[in-house]
Amino acid sequence: MSSQFTLGIEQEFQMVDRQTGQLRPHILAVLEKGAPLFGERIKPEMLQSAVEVVTGVCPDITAARRELQEIRSTLLALLEEDGLGLISAGTHPEALWQDQLSMPNPRYTELEEELQDIARSILIFALHVHVGVENQEMAVLMMNQARNWIPQLLALSTNSPFWGGRFTGIKSYRSVVWGPFPRSGIPGVFASWSDFDNYVQALIKTGCIDNGKKNLVGYSPASLLFDDRVPHLRYARDLRGYHRHRRALPGAGRQTHLAAPPWHDRACYAAPPDL
Repeated sequence: MSSQFTLGIEQEFQMVDRQTGQLRPHILAVLEKGAPLFGERIKPEMLQSAVEVVTGVCPDITAARRELQEIRSTLLALLEEDGLGLISAGTHPEALWQDQLSMPNPRYTELEEELQDIARSILIFALHVHVGVENQEMAVLMMNQARNWIPQLLALSTNSPFWGGRFTGIKSYRSVVWGPFPRSGIPGVFASWSDFDNYVQALIKTGCIDNGKKNLVGYSPASLLFDDRVPHLRYARDLRGYHRHRRALPGAGRQTHLAAPPWHDRACYAAPPDL
């Protein structure tokens, strides 16, 4: 595997009461108590019952796993002091988004004002994999090829069949909840970094977004944002390895212009039960 690739991982956890398993809006207390322990390695999400764990830039999968284990163990010990625990899944089986408290953050307030219930209902938890590559052009080439592996990667991570106390019949209902967000999903193929940048600049000039970070595609150059939050650290490690391995295969840097078939980003919903 090429040493040119580095990794950064973001994992979103549910904070729950250890006795009832119900979500608890505890992020403000965690941020206050955990500041000396974590620094920038834990962050809030839009809802106060979620906490995001963030690694630094890691040279390989082993280092990423070691850092995640350390952060997760420390966070769990901190939560146990308050009778809370962590759940690792794409959705909570019973919780209702209408009962959740939003994070008092200007960015999230703006998003809620713009998208209304689409933003308020984002009671979902994901695994984000960021892979560092050598330059912008390589990032676009990788992004074009990654689109052909999104159904397989999401199928391997699916674990969110429940929503609002119901079995939905969908393996990754988290993906369904995320779907209405503007500029999300699988984008088209870009011929170059300039082509991608022109697309982002067009969104900015037309008032769709005010900065490139609001281009919420299922992946961006060198980032993959579509996996369900997997239930075990070993599975998360395996998925991260697969993400990274796909970029290191021979020929991974060659340009491809493969248009995804119309079912491409929905095929994973029917993943076999044993996944």
